[in-house]
Amino acid sequence: MKKPMYTRLLLCLMCLLPYSFAFAGYSISPVRIYLKPDEKVASISMTNETDTEATFQLAVYKWTRVRGQDVYEESQDILVTPVVFSFAPAKTQLIRIAQRHNAKITEERAYRLFIKELPSRQSDEKNAVNVVLQFGIPVFLIPSKSNTGSLACKVMQKENKFNLSCSNTYNQHVLISGIDAKENPDLPPRKISMNQYLFQDEHSVFPINVPAGVPMHNLSLITLYQGRKIHTPLKVE
Repeated sequence: MKKPMYTRLLLCLMCLLPYSFAFAGYSISPVRIYLKPDEKVASISMTNETDTEATFQLAVYKWTRVRGQDVYEESQDILVTPVVFSFAPAKTQLIRIAQRHNAKITEERAYRLFIKELPSRQSDEKNAVNVVLQFGIPVFLIPSKSNTGSLACKVMQKENKFNLSCSNTYNQHVLISGIDAKENPDLPPRKISMNQYLFQDEHSVFPINVPAGVPMHNLSLITLYQGRKIHTPLKVE
């Protein structure tokens, strides 16, 4: 029996990042995978920019959200190869991702491909911590048709605290990238980063970390939907 996994993984990056990413001497591109109904295979390239050989292991988990929390469950829906690989400095490894069943779906399915570094050696120091890297790359199976849902968001203010309340009725996820706050029409907006996923039929309230001096008026919500960046006026209530 497959068991769901409620966890905060060691170093889960990638899910909130642009098309390519570089961290700790490794670069990966792309950092999100969208498999359309007529696409069976996608690929990711990972380059070793360190001065040592490294070994990584791959694992795919089905990704859902329960009461605002990420839940990961073992899954055989997605195939990846190679499962384990080692590569030398300045070398690039190609990772292939494939749908096991190329069936048409009416609702988006989400997965995470975890790329975990395997320790190369144990430290001789008694109190040393052997740190390894782990990247989590979102993989989405796109439904055959998009529905006519919507994303409804508003900012709620209580004293000096702000929260973003959103409901998503699309049959695909929406990535809430952040909020633009424009103090003056002649000045560029100040961005408040959010980076929150909202799945189909999900309603969540996210706290807004407002930097000092950023005005909370003339707001614009920045979202990523179907690979497109969208700016939408946002009201404060």
